[in-house]
Amino acid sequence: MIYYEAKDFPVGGLEATGEDVEVHVPAWTAYRTYGLYGSQGGSITVKGGGNGNAYRWGDGKGNALRGGDGDGDAYRDGKGNGNAYRWGAGDGDAYRSGDGKGIALRGDDGDGDAYRDGGGAGNARRFGDGAGNARRSGNGKGNAYRGGAGAGNAWRYGGGDGVAWRSGTGNGTARRDGSGDGDAYRDGGGDGDALRTGGGNGSAQRYGFGAGNAYRGGGGNGGARRYGDGDGDAYRSGAGDGNVVRYGKGAGDAHRYGNVTGDAWRYSDGEIEEKQNE
Repeated sequence: MIYYEAKDFPVGGLEATGEDVEVHVPAWTAYRTYGLYGSQGGSITVKGGGNGNAYRWGDGKGNALRGGDGDGDAYRDGKGNGNAYRWGAGDGDAYRSGDGKGIALRGDDGDGDAYRDGGGAGNARRFGDGAGNARRSGNGKGNAYRGGAGAGNAWRYGGGDGVAWRSGTGNGTARRDGSGDGDAYRDGGGDGDALRTGGGNGSAQRYGFGAGNAYRGGGGNGGARRYGDGDGDAYRSGAGDGNVVRYGKGAGDAHRYGNVTGDAWRYSDGEIEEKQNE
């Protein structure tokens, strides 16, 4: 491990040599980016109460990590494999782009998003009490997860396969768009919908105590399921095959639209209240 104080770190970044690098940023330090680049391996970690970003790019393997009370992002780009981590009380995003494999992870109390895009495989995960979203886009395989008490959405879009999953007590929606296959799940006590749109195959599933709807639209195959004690409807529209199921104690209807045959069920305490064939 190579250690730097913020004032000694090269302004134009540092070329990786195979060793990990850690930078300490004291409070009241001017905001800047601390970068590690190149084809050699190595991770960069930025800690402390001062503001600043951790940036790792290039073909070499390695992570970008930003922790502590200071604000700043963790950014990992390029063909090399590696993750972007952002934790601590400071605000900031975790962002992973490019063709390399790796995840974007944002946790703890600070506000900020987890983004994963590009052709590389990997997930976007956001958890903890801070507000923020989990977003996964692009053609690479990967999921978007949002859990915990903080407000925020889980959004998966683009051509790559993967799910959008929102759990926990925080309010937020799970949304899956695009041509890639994958579901949208929303569970837990927080309010929010499960939305599945686009041409890819997959369902929208909403369950748990929170209020929210399950909606499935577009040309892909897949149903909409809404169950649990929370209020909310289940909607299914579009040309694709799929069912709609709504059951549990909460108020809500089951709707079926579109040009193909499909069923709509509404259950309450195990009894069928409504069944509709179109």
